[in-house]
Amino acid sequence: MAVALCGLVGPAGLSPARAQTRPPATEDPAAVAAAARAQAHVDQGTRRFKQKRYDEAVAEFLQAEPLIVDPVARAVVRHNIARCYELQRKPEEAVEALDRYLELPDEPGAQRAARDRRSALIGKHFGTLRVVGAARGGARCVLARTTPAAGPATPTTCGEEPRPVLAGTYVVRLEGAGPEPIKAETTLVLSVGQAAAPVLELPGWLRVETARENARVEVDGKRFGAGPVVEGPAPAGERAVTVRAAEQILWRTTVTLVSGEVTRAVSPLTAPLPADEHGAVDSPWAWVAAGGAAVGLAGATWYYLGARQAIENGDAAVDDMAAARTRDRYDAAGARVRAEDDTARDARALSIGLGVVGLGLTGLATWLFLGTPPDAPESEVP
Repeated sequence: MAVALCGLVGPAGLSPARAQTRPPATEDPAAVAAAARAQAHVDQGTRRFKQKRYDEAVAEFLQAEPLIVDPVARAVVRHNIARCYELQRKPEEAVEALDRYLELPDEPGAQRAARDRRSALIGKHFGTLRVVGAARGGARCVLARTTPAAGPATPTTCGEEPRPVLAGTYVVRLEGAGPEPIKAETTLVLSVGQAAAPVLELPGWLRVETARENARVEVDGKRFGAGPVVEGPAPAGERAVTVRAAEQILWRTTVTLVSGEVTRAVSPLTAPLPADEHGAVDSPWAWVAAGGAAVGLAGATWYYLGARQAIENGDAAVDDMAAARTRDRYDAAGARVRAEDDTARDARALSIGLGVVGLGLTGLATWLFLGTPPDAPESEVP
């Protein structure tokens, strides 16, 4: 039984594909049935093509192709699929179909014409892309087009020769192979005829184990996370890791992050701190300043109350002067007024002075308590 694959007449200047399959070499019923199904799909695809219903024609040819054993006949079907895509103005699918057609044998003239059409499509609709990325440890490059027609993310080649890509806007992403979501990505606008070579490098993945619920982790002086285990991406290279509880540095280390790889930093502080612990302050000057502040503010309060009492006593002496009936009582009351005024003036001065000192020592104590102890432990992690 023969499968007659008719040639399709395309646009002017394009050579039609033509071929005839040989009958199956065996009378195996399955092979005969497959050939019959292939012929039916080809006939239906040809009719749909002539009716300019190219999407239906492609569907028929795609169903026929895997049923055809003869490579020349299969090449004809692939060629016809490419012709349909061209007439649908789908250059990306057309180039892919022509590439598949050129993998199989056919008449030299037909293949030469297909190569010319492929070159014309690429020159009119494509740029070239080469992703420069370090794909260590099984990392892969992924390409996703957002315009003109968004498509699913598909793996692409990292670091090899440029390949033609339909002009448009793309998200180019480099993904690590491990369970950690390590990735680097960039957005690229590719124009027709443009040769683009974006450079991507995976960050490293840092995992810091502190064993402390209230620990805060910083990397190069910037907040990285909080808790007993903190992990995430960080730029490759040498990084300074700091572990704090409240504002006190508990541990420091230096790690070297490798692109696309996981680096662990394990703190020697194995005993968890209580949730309300703020870390030990080992500077005696902090406590001295705190004590001085307390004494100063207490003294300021004492003398302030003394000044208030002296003022009240002076007012009572003025009342006594007004009520005096003899010269001696009047003079005695006047002396008391002067004495109470002197006491109030001195108490006010001492109260203000001690208040200023107390507030100053309070600020100093606060700074010392929240400051960085100079002898925070350091270590190196290879």
